Amino acid sequence: MQKGKIKRIYLIGDVCSGKTTFIESIKDPKLKIVREDFWDNLTDEVKEDGFTRSMLFALYYSDRDTLNKNNNQISIFERHLEEEFIFADILYKVGKINKKKRDIIKNWTKKLSKKNPITNNDLFIIMNCKSKQLVDRLFKRSGKMTSYKDKEWDFIRERTIKCFSKYKNVKLLDTTDLTKIQTKKKVMEIINQYVK
Repeated sequence: MQKGKIKRIYLIGDVCSGKTTFIESIKDPKLKIVREDFWDNLTDEVKEDGFTRSMLFALYYSDRDTLNKNNNQISIFERHLEEEFIFADILYKVGKINKKKRDIIKNWTKKLSKKNPITNNDLFIIMNCKSKQLVDRLFKRSGKMTSYKDKEWDFIRERTIKCFSKYKNVKLLDTTDLTKIQTKKKVMEIINQYVK
């Protein structure tokens, strides 16, 4: 690990694992915070349409990361474009899209990822929590039960780890039993291992 070389930090992984809570708690002027706020701008119809949603999110992440590409400040991003590969697979697995649409999403994501490739200056913190805890947190946040079953959340988690583990700077963080304060402390410990 080359401390001080990291320029972009991506918080990825399970929903309700503490990414947004961490992002919203950071007040350090040395860090540029780039929150994922695209979901809030989508209509309910688009949120329900997995294919359109995935295509739009891929474009959103690509544009967002390109806009922040030449920033000299260390940036912390919520989510990453390549997570759309995983979301395409789960949408196909649960029958929300067909194989053709899955392949269109994956090819679109692959094309967009070439505009802003992952480098050795990127750090990925994969934040996960056990499926039962994830479902409980999601219900508390939205008031709705998720349609995904534990095995589907496990599939997303395993695919995320597999997809991103090929990169140089990757850390796993299980937030299942952590409070918000403990999660923030653990994430900052990881960041401080890589950043001056």
